[in-house]
Amino acid sequence: MDSPLREFANRLNGKSRIMNNRVIAFGLFALAVAFGEGKRDLSLFTAIDFGRLENGYDMIKKYDPSGLALNRTYVNVGFNEELEGNYLLSVGVGGIFWKAFEGDGGGPADKVIKFGPGISNAFMKWSPSEQWNLTFGYFPYRYNEAARNLGEYLFRSEAYPTIIYTGGWSWMNDIGYNTVGAKLTWNLAEGRFRQDLGLFGEYFNSPIYDITPAYIATFKPIKGLTYGGAVSLHRFISPTPKVKQELTKSYVYYENFYFPAVAADSAVGVTGSPEQRVTMLKSDIDLKIGQLGGDSATYYGNANNAGKRPQTVAFDLAAVMAMAFFELDFNGLLGLDESALGKFNLYGEVAQLGFKNYPIFYTDMAQRRPVMLGASLPTFGLLKHLSFELEYLQNPNIESIASTYDKLDLPPDENFRYRVFTRDDYKWSINAARSFSEFLSIHVQVANDHIRLKDGFARPQYIPVTQEPGHWYWLTRIQWMI
Repeated sequence: MDSPLREFANRLNGKSRIMNNRVIAFGLFALAVAFGEGKRDLSLFTAIDFGRLENGYDMIKKYDPSGLALNRTYVNVGFNEELEGNYLLSVGVGGIFWKAFEGDGGGPADKVIKFGPGISNAFMKWSPSEQWNLTFGYFPYRYNEAARNLGEYLFRSEAYPTIIYTGGWSWMNDIGYNTVGAKLTWNLAEGRFRQDLGLFGEYFNSPIYDITPAYIATFKPIKGLTYGGAVSLHRFISPTPKVKQELTKSYVYYENFYFPAVAADSAVGVTGSPEQRVTMLKSDIDLKIGQLGGDSATYYGNANNAGKRPQTVAFDLAAVMAMAFFELDFNGLLGLDESALGKFNLYGEVAQLGFKNYPIFYTDMAQRRPVMLGASLPTFGLLKHLSFELEYLQNPNIESIASTYDKLDLPPDENFRYRVFTRDDYKWSINAARSFSEFLSIHVQVANDHIRLKDGFARPQYIPVTQEPGHWYWLTRIQWMI
């Protein structure tokens, strides 16, 4: 007979008891190891998020979820142990209680609280000296320590199609990137110059397991000043050749192809005119091509399109990316007391998501260049920090992940192709935190960012629910840590 605790977990999860048994067994094993003999470090973390989506829109399901309650509960057990003086073993296991997003009314399985088990980290770090260390396994990574919600573009973005991610399973305090891979760190000048060279494996966004080689440099020439930069070969290594082949398939396209314009719709930022001539992919409609002869073809559906010259293009998810960031910590620069004043800084980041231009959709490098600027203002001890962040990306295409999750098709989402979206170019976020003790803190986030809610199968929305300037949500988190 199941214990009440296990039966409760089964009801919340709605999944098989076998999975819950494994999760419970693994958790008990982790606790047994942590409380065993030897010098070890155990950490316990739990948090509750509650808030509301004040205004938003689901563009795929054509549903207005404004007023939706947002809630998640987190628990995590972390274990660290030093081995032979220069090895660090780190393991974290936990889970999240969450409510599925019911954009289309949902089913019975979507109307209960879900439980999702997971591993927060599982890595080993080898430090043969104070200058060198090697981390390998499943580990979190971030380079812009000042950022709160926006930024960290080197790993939280795609170039073709142009996409930026924020949040995920954790909506707050989760700006880092979790990866399966290896990272070599080399510290010089007493830690003022750090270099990271790594192979970062994609673990959350399709295609899974693509590998990104990257180099990141961070400089701290004086107290209070930090700046750095990076370059990455985004998804250059793919362990799944068939997926790579499908993503890089060739398309036939026609320039100056007659196509009726989409009527203007300010609610989704679409612009149009009575008629337009665009570059049309063959795969989008039935062109009824007659006979291809050399570089010419005839279209027999519309006299305006007769005699068009076809060309070919093959897109690629792989891209060369570059990034630069900075932080001016005024407390450090001016010798101020941060504990009395609060965080007081100015920081920012800019990235180039792919240097190669493609015909039709990805024609301008500036449209793949997100810029973020943030600042934390002093509150004279009232708050730990009060931060404001603003992001700008002049991306004319819809920010949909359907191209990789659904059809392995790298042009923009076919449901919104050939429309121009400008009302989602700006994103913003306000973050605040107050610590009541070493163990207890409260965090607040108010934002119009790239949040994607998850359905009953833990699948994220293809398009962020905040697409308009008036779309926003708020969250409050209470967290305990020992």
